[in-house]
Amino acid sequence: MLFRSSVDARQSSRRSISENQTLQELLKIAGELEGKTKELRARKSSLLGRLNSPEKLAKEERLSAFDEVYQLDSILARYETFASQLAQVSDVQSTKNIGSLTPIPKEKLNGLVAQSKILCRLLQAEDALDSKDVILTISLVESVGNRLGIVEKVARMYQAFLERMGYKLQCVDDQHGDKPIIDRICFLVSGPGAWTALQQEQGLHVFRKGNDENKQRETASVDLVSLDAEAGEAFAKECSFRTQRTKGSMRLSGKSRVKFELAHRGTNTALSVAFDSSPNEARVLLLPWLETLARNQSNLERDNSADDQTMKETVVRRYDLGPSGLVRDTASGQRSGHVDKVLAGELERCIPWLQ
Repeated sequence: MLFRSSVDARQSSRRSISENQTLQELLKIAGELEGKTKELRARKSSLLGRLNSPEKLAKEERLSAFDEVYQLDSILARYETFASQLAQVSDVQSTKNIGSLTPIPKEKLNGLVAQSKILCRLLQAEDALDSKDVILTISLVESVGNRLGIVEKVARMYQAFLERMGYKLQCVDDQHGDKPIIDRICFLVSGPGAWTALQQEQGLHVFRKGNDENKQRETASVDLVSLDAEAGEAFAKECSFRTQRTKGSMRLSGKSRVKFELAHRGTNTALSVAFDSSPNEARVLLLPWLETLARNQSNLERDNSADDQTMKETVVRRYDLGPSGLVRDTASGQRSGHVDKVLAGELERCIPWLQ
């Protein structure tokens, strides 16, 4: 027993030292990011100066400037949250010597690492789509055997992951039924970097449970749509809008649902969703989504490209719910036996650039 205690103590000490090294790397990254944020603050100050100057800006210039200020504020707020959380952990560790370091909760440390990587991508402006909100859609495309309820499982997985990363989520569609079979949940994900955080999740997520004699299998498709800030007035005038109270409640919140149908006559594009909202709020929220879908459809028809279809047919991850319990990520090739933790939102175990 004494030997066992000694081994456990050494393992705990080595783990604490490794965690402390990761913490020091994070502090170094935070210092580098602070330099980048000074440039953003200077840019924000310049924009506010233009907006407050006696010279009147054109309407489009003012809207563009306000939109950029909003994006800069969002990135700066994300950095300040990250820096504050890092400082709290660092202050606790700095009061102790190496031999008495307290292990940092793994979930907290992994979350800080993931946030630092998202911030690095944002501040390097690798993708213009990262300045926009996105619609995340999870829909059932195949079901064999008894239902596994994977759409709700995947939705809760992303909800936990994204909220821990500091994103704001709103469920904007929750539809499920057997006749005909429909199972779909959509989120509006708000915050800079949402596209980067989710881009590699687009494609098929395959779940299975049981042996060959009693096998259950379901496949969900995950899709992203990057939204413009608002729909144009001309587009809105060409749209029809209907509401209808519907049965059932939203799975993630338990709230009642209202069905909203929005259609654009010019492009013959329609959107039918069900979620908890007032008609006025729903119309403002759904118009940019419908206009984006109409534009994407027009671009797809013009380009005649198969890239989007190829993306949708790509298997992103396979989840074996039992009896073995295994998650296999296609992009990284990594495997994890902690299916429950992945489904609880610990996607750092699977997303390659977050590792």
